[in-house]
Amino acid sequence: MAIQGIEALDVLQARLAKMLDMMADLREKNGALQGRVAELEQEVASKADELARLQEDNARLLQVQEEYKQLVAEREIVRNKVETMLKHLEKFELA
Repeated sequence: MAIQGIEALDVLQARLAKMLDMMADLREKNGALQGRVAELEQEVASKADELARLQEDNARLLQVQEEYKQLVAEREIVRNKVETMLKHLEKFELA
C-alpha cells in the first residue's frame, strides 16, 4: 500500500512539475504577446494619425481642384468677352 501511495505522489509530483513548467511557459508567451499588442496599438495610433493627415490633404486637394475648375471657367468667360470686344473693334475700324 505504501508503494502505491508513493507512486501516486510521484505521479502527482510529476504532473505538478509539468503544470508549473507549462504555466511558466504560458506566462512568458503572455508577456511577449502583451508586448506585441502594445506595439500594434502604437502602430494603429500612428496609422490613424497618418490617415487623418492624408484626409486633410485630400480635402485641401479637392478644394484646390475646385478652385482650379472655377478659374478655368472664369478664364474662358474672360477670353470670350475679349474676343467679342475685339470683333466689335474690328467692325468699328472697318466702318
